[in-house]
Amino acid sequence: MRHKEGGWPAHIDPTEPNDIAKYDKQLYRQPEYYFSSATKEMVEDTKVCMRRNNEIDLFEEYFVGEEAESMSENVNMKTSMIFKDPNTIKRAATSIAWHPELAEMRVGITYSVLRFQ
Repeated sequence: MRHKEGGWPAHIDPTEPNDIAKYDKQLYRQPEYYFSSATKEMVEDTKVCMRRNNEIDLFEEYFVGEEAESMSENVNMKTSMIFKDPNTIKRAATSIAWHPELAEMRVGITYSVLRFQ
């Protein structure tokens, strides 16, 4: 599971301290929204997803020796550019974004250092 931005409801502005304080007070008045109960609920949902994923062998070859009867289109790929990380520390690219207009040709990459894992 990946959570990229805050987990605030739509009516809460996370940059406003007053909104956050009101939301915190509301949570303390309603015990069903406490962290422990919310965490238990999320863990149960995660267990269900994990059980579904473990039902099949992800690494088993299910269709050994069979060829596709027809393809809707030929699949091809072409490498247009290779970018090398200028940093001396080895790190993995975690996210890549590019400018939507072809005239700009801008790329943004976020990295993460793997030695902390």
